[in-house]
Amino acid sequence: MMIQNLNGTWKYRIGKGKEREIEVPFSALPVGHSECSRMFDLEYHAERVFLRMEGITYAAKVYVNDFFLGEMGPYSEYRFEITDIVKAEGNTLLVELEDISPEFGPVEGWGNYGGIIRDVNLLFTEKNYIEDVFFHSRLVNNYKDAEFVVETTSALGTGIFDISLYDGNELVSQFTQKAGDKFISKKLSNVK
Repeated sequence: MMIQNLNGTWKYRIGKGKEREIEVPFSALPVGHSECSRMFDLEYHAERVFLRMEGITYAAKVYVNDFFLGEMGPYSEYRFEITDIVKAEGNTLLVELEDISPEFGPVEGWGNYGGIIRDVNLLFTEKNYIEDVFFHSRLVNNYKDAEFVVETTSALGTGIFDISLYDGNELVSQFTQKAGDKFISKKLSNVK
């Protein structure tokens, strides 16, 4: 997977006001409706391209090349596939932000700001790629030993995962499993 960072200087305007430049990520006092936009070219070529936005406040609508990708809620990562929308050059990314509505009144502390508060990236992948790996462990034998389960997910639900567990440079366990399978390992002794 290749990653292209889209942080940096974006165009920013409050409501339909005058555009100015802002550095993304950023947070600002609540302003109601604002828009952040930027142009970008693709730095890599791949079978699939995703826009990953790692967090905004408080709500957003996201567009690439005037195509509506979806809505975002606060503080969470969102990933939008843009393979069929994006071009090699001259792309436009627009994020329409909404702060907490004035009808709720001012709030103190963490809720009192808006913006694109975390990184914005493009992800370039093959058609099938590792989507997630989740490691579950359980201590047994009075906390001296352990058992574990590894859940693996690929984009297409197919593929073989080669999994190795190390303690520093020492190989503790190694196995393969199909995407989507759970594998219960042998008991591991004298865990740290």
